[in-house]
Amino acid sequence: MATTFSVGSTAFAALDSGVAGRYALWWRPAASKLFLKRFHPPGVDGNLIVRGGRESQGYELTFRYIGSESVVTGYFDTDEAAWVAAEQTLTGPDYATHTRCNLTDMVIVSPPMGVGGGLLILDVKTTFMRDG
Repeated sequence: MATTFSVGSTAFAALDSGVAGRYALWWRPAASKLFLKRFHPPGVDGNLIVRGGRESQGYELTFRYIGSESVVTGYFDTDEAAWVAAEQTLTGPDYATHTRCNLTDMVIVSPPMGVGGGLLILDVKTTFMRDG
């Protein structure tokens, strides 16, 4: 089954390497940190640790931009500016909706590579963290 997902109003389609556009490569929940509280009650040796669940839930998305150099650069710049500016709603490959997600990392995986026909590919990895 081909992977598809969306971030806000930007949809990432199943991969078709011959056509310019935005394509989904990978989606997975990122590891979230345990929320630990440490207490040292008076008269007790050592620490009392209370596990309070998870701090937040994260999602790692990898996708590919395909197009001319100006198109690929435009996709990257437009998406980054929109996602940094506001919380996003993510819709995963299973069509589950994840609200209140903030972009924490957006990294170009490798430099743009030519695939012929005047097209370049640019692979990008992002991490979104969900509040609550």
